[in-house]
Amino acid sequence: MIQLAKQLNCFENIHSIPGIGELTTAMIIGEIGDITRYQSGRTHSRDTITKNDNKKERRLLFWVVMNIIRGQRHYDNHVVDYYYKLRKQPNEKAHKTAVIACMNRLLKTIHYLVSNR
Repeated sequence: MIQLAKQLNCFENIHSIPGIGELTTAMIIGEIGDITRYQSGRTHSRDTITKNDNKKERRLLFWVVMNIIRGQRHYDNHVVDYYYKLRKQPNEKAHKTAVIACMNRLLKTIHYLVSNR
């Protein structure tokens, strides 16, 4: 699976994010597919999580974000900074709410890296 994913142009872009390894990159590519088919982020749509999404994809992204947060002392990552920003606000967010917001931030980062490089 990793060898097939390495042949794609987007592999190196996604793999360049600190905390995402080769296997995780291959799994993300396998679940999401062609990420350029999604909206660019310039338009606004509903920003809430729906249960109609791909459950495997949502679970994968949840664990990717959790591993990035856990491995914070090994590398700097904007997702970790965003998580702690949400947790330390005057109206602090719950753990799962902050993780889901970080999943959204990670997807936007991946979309930007794949679309603009």
